[in-house]
Amino acid sequence: MEKRYPHLLSPIRVGSHLLKNRMVSTPSGMHMNRGSEPFPTQTLFAYYEGKARNGAAVSVVNGGTMYVEWENPGGFTNDYDVRSMWNRMPIAELVNGIHMYGGLAEVNLHLEMPYGYDISGGLPISHLGPPPAGAEPNLRITKEAPVEMLEKVAEDYTDLIAKLKTDCGFDGVHVYMPYQALTMGRCFSPLTNLRTDKYGGTLEKRMAYPMLILELIRKKCGKDFLVEANISYQDPPEIPGGYTMADCVEYMKLLAPYVDYFMLKPPYKDPSHPVQFHGKTPWLEDVTKMRELCGRIRPIEAVGGFTHPDLAEKALAEDKVDIIGMGRAWISNPDYVRLMAEDRAEDITPCLRCNKCHRSSWSDPLIPVCSVNPLYGIEHKAERLVKPPLRRKKLAVAGGGPAGMRTAMYLADRGHDVTLFEETDALGGQLRVTEDVDFKWTLRDYKNWLIAQVGKRPIRVRLNTRATAELLDAEGYEEIFVCVGGRPRIPDLPGASGANVMTAWRAFKEPEKLGKNVVIVGGGEVGTEAGIFLARQGHEVTVMCRRARLAEDSTPIHYWEMFREEWEKTEGFHGMCGVSVTAIEDGGIRYTDRDGTEGFLPCDSVVLATGTEPRQDDAMVVQVPGVVCHLIGDCWQAGNIQKLNRTAFATTASV
Repeated sequence: MEKRYPHLLSPIRVGSHLLKNRMVSTPSGMHMNRGSEPFPTQTLFAYYEGKARNGAAVSVVNGGTMYVEWENPGGFTNDYDVRSMWNRMPIAELVNGIHMYGGLAEVNLHLEMPYGYDISGGLPISHLGPPPAGAEPNLRITKEAPVEMLEKVAEDYTDLIAKLKTDCGFDGVHVYMPYQALTMGRCFSPLTNLRTDKYGGTLEKRMAYPMLILELIRKKCGKDFLVEANISYQDPPEIPGGYTMADCVEYMKLLAPYVDYFMLKPPYKDPSHPVQFHGKTPWLEDVTKMRELCGRIRPIEAVGGFTHPDLAEKALAEDKVDIIGMGRAWISNPDYVRLMAEDRAEDITPCLRCNKCHRSSWSDPLIPVCSVNPLYGIEHKAERLVKPPLRRKKLAVAGGGPAGMRTAMYLADRGHDVTLFEETDALGGQLRVTEDVDFKWTLRDYKNWLIAQVGKRPIRVRLNTRATAELLDAEGYEEIFVCVGGRPRIPDLPGASGANVMTAWRAFKEPEKLGKNVVIVGGGEVGTEAGIFLARQGHEVTVMCRRARLAEDSTPIHYWEMFREEWEKTEGFHGMCGVSVTAIEDGGIRYTDRDGTEGFLPCDSVVLATGTEPRQDDAMVVQVPGVVCHLIGDCWQAGNIQKLNRTAFATTASV
């Protein structure tokens, strides 16, 4: 029988180790995983053990930051204190959990200088170039670390890695050197390494410090200790004076005697976590080019966008890379490899690339979330959350949008007799507005996946049928799950119901009905996306926002910056922040700014992107007196896909 993923599921020898397949779990930690505990929590145990159980050949464990001697101003971190002997036992238990499933464990231990020092002084800590518009300057007053300090740090750092190998059982180390963000990465680049001593200047001297550290790792941990070097294959090409791909080849040749395999990343930190505005695997061709330029000196791992196995298998089958690094794929799909092996890749849940696994938004609670995997971050609670069904029940789900479809799927999987009612002629709900928007392809894939999954289950789907209390009572359903969704919120503004006004939902479907000059009222994520879409359709668009910046409700980590870059490069897109709309007129918008100054902006059409309100009246119509009724999704409280999926999972888990 021909197998669909012969390359992805085949072993590979790396150094002295045999990896059971070509899939590595990259250093994707959980930003909000604990309170004040200085050790790994049960949340992290479940997180890393789950990746190994899922089938990751190597799991990179984020182990902390060396020489961080200041309080974290954000108040949360995925790090814990690896230096304390008291924490070695729980770390060893975490590593043992990975080993139980036949996986290897690498520790990712970030290296920074003691507070007040850097490889060179006075440069941005995390990024090359100036900070983003509106952001606080990411600078601290630093001095150049003396040679003696560098060499002491190298000894301390490698001593700790050796202790983690001995005390905790790590099989290897992930040496983090990309983006010029931390000490070793900043050594590479002539833009960040301005030293004039033996650790700066020529290419070989800039490499001397990372080579010292790698040499010490080999000396202290042995030749069988797996060493993975994570580097950017070039500096940002738009910044003059940085290192090139050709320079990187020389770096790799110098590092190769101490390294078992390389993870090659792009020059930029955020885009290495590609979102829906990027291609499927945007950095693959560059990585392949580097693999050939360096003469395949070591196995090469590619990362960035491999959320579906077909993409990874194609890259391996075409001999473009040796290993595939995945982060979000393991998060969104706790049974990724099993589904592959069973030739059921169509059942793998599409990742939305929303990057909410870093943080949902600035306004949401500090808990780790995944939009499509409701168990992410709470796997360790699953045993007490899920109760086995006592008997088969006859159940009704009202609403065929994402909430209704996901609820029906969970109920059917628990063995219940499920009927799904949808008042229109097709399933999909609000996700149907994504069908004609090019950059909404991840949501379109998710919508199509939901519809296909409903079709694969014994769920009766009744289209063009509005669920009412009378109908449901007459058919004798034992419990009712109300998922009728929400509707666009219409603001209490003069002129909001005028002929020149439409909602964002409608604008996505009927952009041709808008005039040339469009004002969007509401600069959240939806309004900003609508602005990008309409500008690409040829409209001149101004998005008006009361907040200090656009799309402030979107994911703040590894998302917002890329979102901003997208609207800034879109011709015809304009933003006005810090303004409040006071009236809509036939010829334009009246508004006031932060200072209370009134203004008028002419336009032909107005689009409202002012949020969603629950369809509570429609939800009431569905309720049958005396029958248990559950409210899921926007009909109860306006939210998003992540919130409705977690509610659907939890609500159905005890039915």
